[in-house]
Amino acid sequence: MMAREDIPKTFPDEPPEPVSEGKAYAWAAGGTLIPLISGLTISSNAHHFKSSLGNRLMGLGFAFGPSLGELYAGAWGYGLFGMGLRGAALLWLSTTMNNGNSDGAVTQPGVVGYDNSALGDALTASLIVGVATIYSFVETRYAVKRANKRIAAQRFGFSPEIFPSSGGALNPGLLAWIKF
Repeated sequence: MMAREDIPKTFPDEPPEPVSEGKAYAWAAGGTLIPLISGLTISSNAHHFKSSLGNRLMGLGFAFGPSLGELYAGAWGYGLFGMGLRGAALLWLSTTMNNGNSDGAVTQPGVVGYDNSALGDALTASLIVGVATIYSFVETRYAVKRANKRIAAQRFGFSPEIFPSSGGALNPGLLAWIKF
């Protein structure tokens, strides 16, 4: 027959640890800077294929990195929205840069000048990426505060448990707990 102490507990002895603001910022900064620095290193001393790879790596860092702090803090909605917004803006920027006229000159006969629509699109997309990145870093702090408030406010819960019977068999059950 197994003693109660031999059965692994599923109910935590301690409440969940609060979310660390430092870890959240480390995830956000590391997720942004590591791909950015790696991409710059690859692009700066590489041929065309590796240069393209470096650019993609930098784009992934800008798209996903700033939201990693929010995801760590449990703010999935904010994190995924930021990733989607920055990803769409970077896709728009990439499309604008690749499809635009490379020298910016207007190709209509008899017209001399430059087509500023590609430049305007590129600046707008870059502004969206910049503002969304700053917003994600600022929002990370509030996401951590909300997560810690949620952890502190948790007053009751349920957890699966294995209970021994008098005959030595193990029976699954549900343990309800209340914090006073």
